[in-house]
Amino acid sequence: MKVFFDSLYFDDEQTTYLKCTKTSSEYREKGNEAYASRNDHLALTFYNQAIRYAPSYSRELSLAYGNRSAALFNLKHYHLA
Repeated sequence: MKVFFDSLYFDDEQTTYLKCTKTSSEYREKGNEAYASRNDHLALTFYNQAIRYAPSYSRELSLAYGNRSAALFNLKHYHLA
């Protein structure tokens, strides 16, 4: 469960991520595959990566947040969704 919570929050000391729509989209698609397989923990990890790489105010960022919310809902973490 620690990995789950660590992947939700971004530490200022972590590596700076270059924003890239393509990379974000690839992570989101991997998350969608995991989500379709009912592997919500793995999907959550991929959606968090998609959020990290998504450019600010982009469609990719909105989609990644929406998908992450669905995975959190399935995991019954309603207060985080």
